Amino acid sequence: MSIQKRRNRIGTKNENLYDWPHQEYENIESNYATQEYIQDKINAIIEPPESHDIYVWQYEQIRQFTLELNHFATHLKEVCNAKTCDKMKATEDCDKNFPKR
Repeated sequence: MSIQKRRNRIGTKNENLYDWPHQEYENIESNYATQEYIQDKINAIIEPPESHDIYVWQYEQIRQFTLELNHFATHLKEVCNAKTCDKMKATEDCDKNFPKR
């Protein structure tokens, strides 16, 4: 069985980005399974229904993203605070808190 690589190649046109068949999370055999699964889910909702106003759809997508980002940022307060991150800025020694991948 051949495994299809789920990647966007250099030079891929916009309309062909992420243009691979949907797979369930358990069936994705990749080091990036979580990322690919999330991309699949996003692509499933990125296009509005035909009867829906595109501008309202885009607005609601951005609004939801902002709500989710705000929720994420409030959870960071428990991890990153004055005690755990005394210098809360990016510096040349930030690798100790945020190691390279």
